[in-house]
Amino acid sequence: MVAHAAGHGWPAHAVRLADKLHLYLTGGHHTDALFVHGHAREAARSIGDRLGEADALNAMSVAHYWTSRPKSAAECARRAPAITVRGGDRSGQVRHR
Repeated sequence: MVAHAAGHGWPAHAVRLADKLHLYLTGGHHTDALFVHGHAREAARSIGDRLGEADALNAMSVAHYWTSRPKSAAECARRAPAITVRGGDRSGQVRHR
């Protein structure tokens, strides 16, 4: 549903749905999490939702960690705060550290 929403003109819905699925996906559905949050990240980027993009990157970082991809996990975790800083969101910067 996230991929469909992202690809069919509802990027904000894709971002919100991915956020709602985060806890469920973190419970052992890590490959699915990479797919869902990857689409959410692109959807957020397309509408300039920097906090949504940073949230998706953080979720992807967790999924990469649990799928034994520490370099990818670290890269996603490193990029999330930088995105919120560029957007001037100081609370997002703190949230994503």
